[in-house]
Amino acid sequence: MSDEAEAPTGVFFPEQTKESIISAVGRFEEQGIDILPENCRKNAERFSKKRFCDEFRDYVMQKYDEMSV
Repeated sequence: MSDEAEAPTGVFFPEQTKESIISAVGRFEEQGIDILPENCRKNAERFSKKRFCDEFRDYVMQKYDEMSV
């Protein structure tokens, strides 16, 4: 089971159309999906500036080390 299924943060819909959104809202209501603020925050932190900077620095240093060998 995926993290999204265990800690949902929303409901996906395939197109940006009125019908698609209505369908997604229907699924949300039928399934009783429990969207918790802490799950939303954890998901949003995947896109934080700190994470980006840390991973970018690590990538650059890895490539630099590979060139130095």
